[in-house]
Amino acid sequence: LVDGITFDDTGYAKNWRPLGPQSSVILDPHRSFGRPILDKYSIPTKTLYDAFKAEQDLEAVAEMYEIDTNEVAKAVEFEMRLAG
Repeated sequence: LVDGITFDDTGYAKNWRPLGPQSSVILDPHRSFGRPILDKYSIPTKTLYDAFKAEQDLEAVAEMYEIDTNEVAKAVEFEMRLAG
């Protein structure tokens, strides 16, 4: 858990990467009201997951949002983990 947390100079948690420090999924209270987003694109993972559920095609969603297919896959994987 602690491995994915970035701390500021005062020791307070600044953001969290729940899938690890190298993951593109981030929770940052200063962006998107702290909802999980893709760091590079600032698109909520839930938005991409919902689009994937409707389209059933990672590439179609990636094209729709003009982002990398691998990033869509990471968002979908994250949301599926949350759903259990």
